[in-house]
Amino acid sequence: AVTPRAWSWLLVATVTGTLAWFITRSSGIMAWVLATSSIIFGLALSTRLVRKKGVPAWLNSLHRYLGTLTLVFTAVHLGALVADNWVHFGAADLFVPLAHPFAIPADRGAATSVFLATAPTVARLSGLYFFRKRERQPSRAARNPDLAARLWDVSEQLTAAR
Repeated sequence: AVTPRAWSWLLVATVTGTLAWFITRSSGIMAWVLATSSIIFGLALSTRLVRKKGVPAWLNSLHRYLGTLTLVFTAVHLGALVADNWVHFGAADLFVPLAHPFAIPADRGAATSVFLATAPTVARLSGLYFFRKRERQPSRAARNPDLAARLWDVSEQLTAAR
């Protein structure tokens, strides 16, 4: 059963736009664990120790099942990378290992904050959303007052003194 706390984290992730981030990380970790398990069972199948006694059918089936699950979680991982709107991933980034840098340099990452703190053109602006030194329209979910109220309630529940 899913607990109310788990639902609250899902709500927070959905409202803040980080659901794709969580799916990307969790599916990537699962794909890695499943691939490692499949390799270990595959190696066990190919050793002399197992071959002397005969390869059990369940071991071969388990190896194939883990391999199939690896492919499924890898596909979910790639789909979540495409769905994540924080960083753009193209086809080359998805299918060529290490083609995409993992993070932007610190000076580029801080550029918008430094710009907003120092530029006289934005000195009187407040309550706006900026991305790469330009004003942007927040997502529809970020502008939804009902979701904002729900997020506030969940945040109060999660941070309440106990």
